[in-house]
Amino acid sequence: MSVTVKIDEDVLLEMLMDRYIKWWDESGKNADLYEQMYQNYIENGAFDGMELDISVIVDNDVVNYCKVVEKGDKDFDKLLELSEQGEYDVSTEEFEEISPSFIEAVSDDKDRILVRY
Repeated sequence: MSVTVKIDEDVLLEMLMDRYIKWWDESGKNADLYEQMYQNYIENGAFDGMELDISVIVDNDVVNYCKVVEKGDKDFDKLLELSEQGEYDVSTEEFEEISPSFIEAVSDDKDRILVRY
């Protein structure tokens, strides 16, 4: 049996970020990247009509689907250049060390990039 619930976008974002910070990034070092990604997903209806399990969503993103690439990493410069050109689907690009499919977020200081595999 399931129940359909409506939730305010800000509350959903807060729930996702609470899980991320409490379980994966207490320092908050990369919280801005995950917040950008989840905000974008919420605004674009990615969670509309789906079964919502906050821990499954966040834990799978951190463990299985996403990676933070930092300035100085081999593929960072190429990812940054692509994002600045407005290219976020990078699934057809070739990289040296990683095989990302999508650029999810770039930090304001442009020192970190969150990618999805």
